[in-house]
Amino acid sequence: MYQEEVANLTADHLREHIGVLLDETQAIYNDKVVLQNPKAIETANLVGGVYNADPTAMPAYAVDIIDKTFAGDASAGLWLYIYGGHIAGVLSGASESSVNAAIKRHEQAVERFVKSHNHLHSLASALGNDFRIVELGFVGSAFSGAEQINAKDDRELWIAGFRIDLNWVLSEDGPGDY
Repeated sequence: MYQEEVANLTADHLREHIGVLLDETQAIYNDKVVLQNPKAIETANLVGGVYNADPTAMPAYAVDIIDKTFAGDASAGLWLYIYGGHIAGVLSGASESSVNAAIKRHEQAVERFVKSHNHLHSLASALGNDFRIVELGFVGSAFSGAEQINAKDDRELWIAGFRIDLNWVLSEDGPGDY
């Protein structure tokens, strides 16, 4: 019910932290792979979405919520729901090895964001919806691996992606008796 706003709150908070997390991740490795901040963190595309981005618009991330399940009732007439979804990212580069390294490091930075925001500051609706984020949980991750694509000019171009599966646990208003 609140998928759109929860994804937007998560994306907004990720925007606040990702630059520092990418800088910290890059500092760990002693090589020439440069981690760029995402040019966009979107929430509007459920199918394909960020994976269809133009290589000039990369790196790009997307926060998608794709399902919701009932998790039980809580105190004070509130109910718990689990929203399932992911944060996906895609980037492009000039070589297979640099793209593979960079995408793993982007995933590392985003995974650190998720794991350090277990309660996501108990964010509540900014729009007046009746919910509070109780928990943000890491479920798993996967990579697409680097793939060579046809560049518009004659240079070599590679893209790769990651996906981190998440659960958001929300406390919402319970059912009424209208």
